Amino acid sequence: RTWLSRHSALMRDEGEQLRREAFLEDVAGIAGLAVFKGSMLIGLAVGAMLLWSEQMSIAAFFASLLLMWRALSPLSSILQSMPEAMRATETAARLNDIVAEAGSAGDSYAGRPMRIKGALAVHKLSFRHEGQTGPVLLGVEFSAEPGDVIGICGADGAGKTTLIRTILGLHPPATGSIAFDGVDIQQIDQTDLRSQIGYVSPAGPSIPGSIVEAVRLHRSNATREDVCMALEAVDAMPAIAALPDGIDTMTGSARRVSLDPVLISRIELAGALLRDPRIILVDALPEHASQSGFAATLRRVIRNKR
Repeated sequence: RTWLSRHSALMRDEGEQLRREAFLEDVAGIAGLAVFKGSMLIGLAVGAMLLWSEQMSIAAFFASLLLMWRALSPLSSILQSMPEAMRATETAARLNDIVAEAGSAGDSYAGRPMRIKGALAVHKLSFRHEGQTGPVLLGVEFSAEPGDVIGICGADGAGKTTLIRTILGLHPPATGSIAFDGVDIQQIDQTDLRSQIGYVSPAGPSIPGSIVEAVRLHRSNATREDVCMALEAVDAMPAIAALPDGIDTMTGSARRVSLDPVLISRIELAGALLRDPRIILVDALPEHASQSGFAATLRRVIRNKR
């Protein structure tokens, strides 16, 4: 626990460092461009004056510009690469600090099973995908108590799905922390945690199978009756009854009929309910969610879970 508190402090410092790195990248880029273009403009001005006074030939003028361009290009590249070098040095220093803290700690922990109540706290969360220069999440912070409903809006690629996957424990935070009922996510058994969270994917089931099997992906020991009750709870049964094979209609890549996106979301929501979740994460609402009644269904499900 002592090491965890020190580690959290280091991670908070790294979040501030990410902001400084972004600022340095902008400054270095502008400086490199200014040095290169400014020097070339000065060279052009001096060369033009020498040409006007007939102290330099046209061939010598262009040759001098070429030499200047070759001389300035490496300097510009060095200026623009300085933030990367600084980032590598600071990252190495932070890693050394973390390793030193770990080596000084006499205890360790393993994730333990825990029955969560539904309180969620996200504190200064940052995350960067491998291979990307900038973070997709930076300093995200919010909290929710059991029964709260929080909507997160943003354009495609803004990081909404990444945030959900991080809350699910699928992406380890670069900095910051996620806590359930005041317990850090790293101290909770991940399989046990995810079994208590309902996740509604916008794409629906990716594994070929029937609607029954798609719902059972969320709880493998669910009976056919359990599946039907969950589908009824999300108002999916009328649309499913109209399908040729009913709840045995194939989904995913094996489906023979096209399923409405709203129906796919209802099937996913039914699967999430089978877990009796403490928290429900809906990745994205289908188009026309209000007109189709899905939004009303979701509100009723949330109200019944309170």
